[in-house]
This record gives sequence, C-alpha cells and structure tokens, in this order.
Amino acid sequence: ASFSPPGSPIMGRPRSGSSPSSAVVRLKPLPPDHRETLLHFHSLGEGGAAAEGDLRRLFRRKLVRKYRSPLAAWKIMDQHRNGRCAFPDVVRAAQSLGCICDARAIWEALDSDKDGFVLLGDLDPRLSKLLRSFASAASEAC
Repeated sequence: ASFSPPGSPIMGRPRSGSSPSSAVVRLKPLPPDHRETLLHFHSLGEGGAAAEGDLRRLFRRKLVRKYRSPLAAWKIMDQHRNGRCAFPDVVRAAQSLGCICDARAIWEALDSDKDGFVLLGDLDPRLSKLLRSFASAASEAC
C-alpha cells in the first residue's frame, strides 16, 4: 500500500478490504475550535508570553504530570547521567511532552545562571537540596 508522506495534503490509510493500489482516504480538516484546544493543552503560558518563573513552573508541572515524579523527569532529561542538561536535551524533553512553545524561552527560563547547562537545582531546587543532604548523610555514615 502506498501512503502519502507526513505533511502532505492527502494523508490517511487505504480503505479496508480494498486492493493496495486503491485511493488514499482524504481526512477532514480540523474544526476551527480544535486549534484553540490543542494550543490550550500543549502550550506553556498565554501565547508564549509567560514570565521566566512561570514558564519554569509550567514546564516542570508538565514533566511531572507525564513522568510521575521530578526525579523521573530529570532522568529523562539527563540521558547522559552527568548531572546536567544541554540545550538539545531540553528541546528533546519539550518535544516529548508535545509542547507547542519556544524551546529557547524554556531554556532561558531554566538556565537562570547562564552557564550553558541546566542542573537539577534549576529544575527543582527542593529535590536537589534533599538529594544533596541525603548524599552527605550517606557519605558520613560510611
């Protein structure tokens, strides 16, 4: 069966029970209010004009909603396990959430100290402090 490539005006699948050479089903255009619904659920802030603190909080909330905990979200972002994320890691995380937003704005909101990396403390300061205190208590006990 031949399919149209993504992004082409004709997308769909062959009709069931028809030969592979049959025509492709034309999909109906989205209703006008569907665009607003998509933007409401997949955007961060009002038209991308959210303040940096709000943008960081909204991004973190979406990460936790999808991955169930801030630590699980951090593990998804920090795939190299070196304790920091670069810009491509943040872009990948935003894409995995299906965000319709400016990835550069998320990056600038998260990289508050402008060192070129996002640390766990930039994403969730409380969790970072808790893990540091746990690590120091564990090292003292050993």
